Amino acid sequence: MGRFKEHLKAQGLASTSVNRALAAIKSFFS
Repeated sequence: MGRFKEHLKAQGLASTSVNRALAAIKSFFS
């Protein structure tokens, strides 16, 4: 169970940085 939580945390961090990058790209092009 602990390993699964770590996996979810890693997934969350990855998606957060992806969303941040997408937002930066959008603001750059707008």
